[in-house]
Amino acid sequence: MEHNALKVLDAGVTTVRDLGCVGTISTVLRDSVQQAKTIGPRILCANAPITVPGGHAHTWGGVARGVDECRAEAHKRISEVMSTGGFSSLGTRPMEACYSVEELKAIVDEVHAHGITATTHATGVEGIRRAIQAQFDCIEHCHWGVEGGSRYNDSIAKQIVENNIAVCPTMNTACLEKDYFCPWDSRHQVLENLRKLRKCGARIIIGTDNGIALCPFERYADGLSVLSEAGYTCREIVAAGTDKAAEACGLSSVTGKLLPGMDADIVAFEGNPLDSVEAFSKPRFVMVSSR
Repeated sequence: MEHNALKVLDAGVTTVRDLGCVGTISTVLRDSVQQAKTIGPRILCANAPITVPGGHAHTWGGVARGVDECRAEAHKRISEVMSTGGFSSLGTRPMEACYSVEELKAIVDEVHAHGITATTHATGVEGIRRAIQAQFDCIEHCHWGVEGGSRYNDSIAKQIVENNIAVCPTMNTACLEKDYFCPWDSRHQVLENLRKLRKCGARIIIGTDNGIALCPFERYADGLSVLSEAGYTCREIVAAGTDKAAEACGLSSVTGKLLPGMDADIVAFEGNPLDSVEAFSKPRFVMVSSR
């Protein structure tokens, strides 16, 4: 984790959300960075994500079933959760919703009572719909998965916008044309779904799903090029990785803008990132949390 933290910092990322790990090792790394014992970006931790018995990432220790257990686990974690299965956990079904709306709402209510944002892993359409009903602040993946592929849903997308829920579509190296291996649908359909999210006005933030196989931390910029290919402008991509991302992370008063009194998280690139997304792959200077 220390090695990967340094690689993602060198790639120009000054804040990361670690939305799942075994036990509490992410918190240990976060504290080590804060104490200047380890070089790395600012880390927001979820530790073991909340999931159903036998569900996605259940071996990491955040298992809960039923409203009371979900509330208790959220109180214990006070962080982010997962609401559908995932492709990297054998035996889970990514297109199916794992938690009821009542269970999800118990988690969100507990988290919000502590002033913390809540995000959920939702790849399937039904999981996305329930995440909106439960009032999550952010949805990870949002791939519109159904059996046999994906099916973008206009009415659900409209609800995402109306509820001001951020969407982190987790584009990464696996989504590049030459490296494509996403398991949920064709690349053409993945890009089309991204275009529709942009058209409907969804608040997109940058995230990569780093940690899965064949998605190197140092290739953070690959996901940005996928968004560009889907029609997002360079200015939209910059906002999605700075101001909007900070807001979704609850860090609007800390970072995301260059203003007096805020942390000086600064990245300099070879080339102008407002002219070409390719500039993001050539960071030359990174400064994090300097006042």
